Amino acid sequence: MTVTRNGRRRAAFLAAALLCLAAAAAPAPAQNMGGTVREKRIRFLRGRTTAVEKGSIAFARSRVYRLGARSGQTMSLHLASASREVTFSLIAPGGETVEGAFGVRDWSGELPESGDYTITVVNNRERSAASPYTLQVTIR
Repeated sequence: MTVTRNGRRRAAFLAAALLCLAAAAAPAPAQNMGGTVREKRIRFLRGRTTAVEKGSIAFARSRVYRLGARSGQTMSLHLASASREVTFSLIAPGGETVEGAFGVRDWSGELPESGDYTITVVNNRERSAASPYTLQVTIR
């Protein structure tokens, strides 16, 4: 059986997606294909509505960010990286993926519920070195 490059990419994306879901649901630090998922709480400076997080992420790794928000607020997320394979997913406090916010680089919308939201950044690029990224989070 021959596996195409697209088939390997799909398998890698699926593995990373499952890793994201497991990381979001785990109360303790989740395992991340050979390491612990790095988790960070996003805090906004007084009077600011935007926070910027910078990092670097290797293939099959994830970086988890959590932040509190209220129902009805508008959140905008923008992920910049030279690698198009670095994406994020947004999980609502109830554990469900927010509509339209899975495996994307840009998302904006009204938040459905109050509580802690989880943003998981993943690198789906096969056999790559770590890819730098910048995540911009705005809440109004």
